[in-house]
Amino acid sequence: MTSAVYLVSFFSLLLPLLGWSLTLEEKIGQLFIAPLVPTRGEDHEKDWDRLVKECHVGGAILKASDRSTQIRCLNCLPSSTLLVLADAEWGLGMRMTDALSFPKNMALGAIQDLKLLERLGREIGREALAVGIHMNLAPVVDVNNNPKNPIIHLRSFGERPEEVSKRASALTRGMQATGLFACAKHFPGHGDTEVDSHLGLPILSHSLERLESIEWPPFKEQIAAGVSAIMTAHILVPALDPTWPATLSPKILTSILREKFHFDGLIITDALNMKGLTNHFTPEEIALRAHGAGADLLLYGDHISSAVDELLQEQIPRAYRALLKAYKTGQFPLSRLDESIRRISRLKEKIHQTTHPIDLQSR
Repeated sequence: MTSAVYLVSFFSLLLPLLGWSLTLEEKIGQLFIAPLVPTRGEDHEKDWDRLVKECHVGGAILKASDRSTQIRCLNCLPSSTLLVLADAEWGLGMRMTDALSFPKNMALGAIQDLKLLERLGREIGREALAVGIHMNLAPVVDVNNNPKNPIIHLRSFGERPEEVSKRASALTRGMQATGLFACAKHFPGHGDTEVDSHLGLPILSHSLERLESIEWPPFKEQIAAGVSAIMTAHILVPALDPTWPATLSPKILTSILREKFHFDGLIITDALNMKGLTNHFTPEEIALRAHGAGADLLLYGDHISSAVDELLQEQIPRAYRALLKAYKTGQFPLSRLDESIRRISRLKEKIHQTTHPIDLQSR
C-alpha cells in the first residue's frame, strides 16, 4: 500500500464542481461534515459511500485511527473533493494511536517565547498534512476563568485574554504557514461555564461589556491573524440572544461575528449531535436553525460505533432532507446557500493550490 496521500491531487479534476455549477442537492451536501472512523471497516465504508451518493456530503471529521489505516481510508473514499477535518488541539495523538501528543494548552500558556509556539504549529501542520488532513479544529481560544469548567480547563492557554490571544495566534500562524487551515473555538466563549455542552446547555450570564473585555479579544486577534474558520459554542448568552443558543442564533453568528467583527471565513458549528442542542431540538430543527443563523458548515461528530452509525444512517440524512425541502419551498433564499458555497469553494481551491502529496517514509 502506498504511503503517500493522493486525495488532494484530484481537486484539479473537479474544481468546476466546487462553485456555481453544482446542483441544489450537491450544494446542500457541501454544508455537511460527517464523522469518519477509518478503523471501523467495511460496513462503515458502505455507510459513507451511501452518504456521499445520496446526500453529497462535502466533508469528513476524522476520529479514531492510525496513520496507515487513515491514508488507506481517505484514498478509498467515493469522493475526492472532501474537506478533511480533525481535532488535533495537542497534536495528532489526540485522535491517532501512532502519532505524537504535544503538551496541552494550559502547559503551553507558561511558554514566554511565542516563536516556540509558532514552531509547534508548523510541526502540527506538517504532521496533519502528511496524513491527509486539511483543517485542524484548533486552537481553543476560550479564556479559562472558571475553575468549575468541566470541558475547557486544560484546553485553554490561560485566564488572561491578552495571553490567550498571543499564544493562540502564534499557533495559528504556524499551522497556516504550512498550508493547514486553523479553526478558533468556541465562539462567543466557552471558558466561564459550569456545564459541559456535550451533556447539557450552558448559560453564560455576562453583560456585553464583560464579553467585549474578556471573552472576545482572543477571537478578534484570531480574525486579525487570518484564521480560516471559527467554531460556534452550544451556549445560551441572554445578553446577546435570550432565545437561541449561539450556534442557532443569527444575532450572534451574523450580526456579531459577520457584521460587527467583519469575519468572512468559514463558520463551523460544534457537533450538532451534542446534547446541549439535541435535548431541546430535533435534527431537522437544529440544521435549519444553524444554517439560517449563518453557519457555513454543519458538523456532526462521534467515535462510539452506535452513535456514528446513527449519525450516518439517520440524523445527517434527516437534516439534509430538511434543508433540501426548505430551499425547494422557498423558506431560505438561494443567495443564503450561495454565500456558504462561496466560502467553502474558496477554501477547497486553496487546498488544490497549496497542498501536495507527502511521503511519510521520507520523513
